[in-house]
This record gives sequence, C-alpha cells and structure tokens, in this order.
Amino acid sequence: ERCAQSIIASALEGQNGTIFVYGQTSSGKTHTMQGTEQSPGIVPLGITYIFDEIKRRSQVDFLVRASYVEIYNENIKDLLNPKKTDMKLHTNTKGGCFVGGVTEPMIANAQQAKDLISTGTKNRSVGQTQMNAESSRSHSLLRLVIESRDKSDASGAVRIAELNLVDLAGSERQSHTQATGTRLKEGANINKSLLTLSNVIAKLSEGEKAHIPYRDSKLTRMLERALGGNSRTSIICTVTNAVMHAEETLSTLKFATRAKTIKNTAEVNEVLDDQAMLRKYKKEIDNLKKKLRYTSAGGEKDLEICNMINQMQALQDENAALENEKQELMGAVAHKESQMNKLTDIMISAGASMSMDEAAQAQARALALAWAAARATATAKTTPAMPRPALANTML
Repeated sequence: ERCAQSIIASALEGQNGTIFVYGQTSSGKTHTMQGTEQSPGIVPLGITYIFDEIKRRSQVDFLVRASYVEIYNENIKDLLNPKKTDMKLHTNTKGGCFVGGVTEPMIANAQQAKDLISTGTKNRSVGQTQMNAESSRSHSLLRLVIESRDKSDASGAVRIAELNLVDLAGSERQSHTQATGTRLKEGANINKSLLTLSNVIAKLSEGEKAHIPYRDSKLTRMLERALGGNSRTSIICTVTNAVMHAEETLSTLKFATRAKTIKNTAEVNEVLDDQAMLRKYKKEIDNLKKKLRYTSAGGEKDLEICNMINQMQALQDENAALENEKQELMGAVAHKESQMNKLTDIMISAGASMSMDEAAQAQARALALAWAAARATATAKTTPAMPRPALANTML
C-alpha cells in the first residue's frame, strides 16, 4: 500500500508507472514481487487491485494487455513463448522502448493474468548458488498496457498507460556464491547491467545534462522512461542483516539515496485519432462561441475585448472569402491551361498530317515525270524522221 498502490492507481488514470526491486542476491527481491500463496507479493496484489477497480468503474471502458520477458546474459527472451529468444528492442514515436514481436495477449480478468504470470515464471532462468537454492539468473519485466476511455466523453479520447513490474537479478560476489562456469558468466552479466543502472542513477541524481548511458545495457534502455522521463517510479531496495554482506548492504543504501533525488514528470497519456480530435476541437469552438455571445450580451464590461474578438471574427470571414476566390481563380487558370494543351495537340497532329500529304504528292509528281520522259525516248527511236520540204528556187 505504501510503495506500489498509488502508482498502480495512477496507471488506471493514464500515467506510466514502474515498480522494481534492487539489492544483492538472496535479499528477498523475488519474494517482494511475487510472494507466496499465504503472503502475496506486489505483482498478484497489483493484478487483483487493477481488475477490482475495473469492475468498480462501470462508466469507463478498459482494455488490458500483458507481456512478460526476461533479460538473460543480455539476450531478451519471451517468457510467454520461450521459442522467441534474442529479441530486438525498438523505439516508438513517443520515445518509449518496446520489444519487437513480443507476445502480448489481452487480459479479461485477474485469474487469467495470474495464470499467464505463473506460466512465464516457470520459464524464467534460475539456478543454484552457495547463497540461494533458486537464484534468479535474469532480470524479468512484466509490462501491462492499460487503455481506458470514459463512456461519457464525446471526444473519444483514449488514455494509454504502461505499468512495468520489474524483478531484478541480485548483484553477487564470486567469493560468496562460489560460482563457476555458466553461473560465473551469468553473474558477470548481471553485475555489468546493474553497474550500468547505478551509473545512470548517479548521473541523473547529479543533474548532469551530459549523455546518459541508457544504451549501455538492455535493462537501462528498457527502463529509460521510468528512470528519467514520463513515469511514476518506485524503487524498493532490499538488504540482508548478515554481517558478511555489510559492504553490499552499504552499496544498496547508497544507490537508494541517489535514486531518491531523481524527479520524474509523469503526464496523462491521452491519444486522439483524427476524427476524435475534430470532435474535441469542435466542442471547444462551440464553448468559445457561447462565451462570445454571453460577452456580447453585456455579461462582461470590457468592451475593448469584445471589439477585438469581433474584429478577429471578421478577419477570419474575410480570409475565408479570399480563400474561396483564390480557389476559383486557380480553377479558371487550370481550365485555360487545359484548353491550350488541347489546341497544341491538335496543331501538332495537323502539322504531321500536312507533311505526309506533301511528301506523297511530291513522290507522285516525280514518278509521273520519270514515266513521261521514258515514253518520249521510246517514241523517238521507233518513228522515222520526216524529210524537210525544199524551198522554191523561182520567184513568181
């Protein structure tokens, strides 16, 4: 109730929320998040709270989706579909990070959600060390996407919130866990990602405007918005009272002290499609017109403001008239251009036809002249020459 309920309630109102536990191995992180049947943890209690609130709020439509992944040796695995491994991270238009192709079923009730979580938990990577018989060898992230819409809101606005419930693997020392082989490699990757998380927290707590190394690990990249962005975040640090782990306990407390100085700015995530936006703006315009009529009727004494509003309305009307005139002129110009293009096509076609006719006529004239010349030559060869008459030698 003190650490988690307010953040879960905010998610139902459209604000992003994140709850995660941090601490050394075997300090009670998984127990805090999952609990037992007799003493449920944050995850089952949060699921129950969400669906109890959904039932109670009959005036609001809700849609809940869930995904469950783990980061094991810097590889992302889908716990709801173990065949999907080495999955890629992507960034959406809002700056949020999501896992591409992740299984994300819709959830109808609390029992369905708990069954899915139970299935995913069985697929999580665990192993035995000297400090813990069932040590978590990966970071797990349960993400609930909660969409809600008020039935009485004519604008159709939809609020979308992401609730991240994260169970981090614990930091560990090889001298304490006696890890070798695969366990040693797992521990090295866990410590590396937790070190990156500590560096990010340190820079954010100091207010540095320099580069924040979110991309140095997949864990910090997935938690980027939760650590320094649009989200309400609760970090639960777990410690053990064993004297031999005093150094790790001190390190955890320093981490918590730095994290407390970070301030996020959580906002309600409201989404409107184009039609819904138009409806919302139309409603706002109608309200402004009502206020304008009230002002013009003498409800307000500031006549200057009334005149300015009326002048603005007149200018808007004049602008609309000019826009219509512009559209008409553009239409007329387009019509003239179309006519000119048609005339140009006709002239080109006519020119081509005349050229063909002239060529045909010239060819016909050349053939006629050649035929006439040949006929004349043939006639000259076959006809004998006529004798010229003799002139008279005497004169009368």
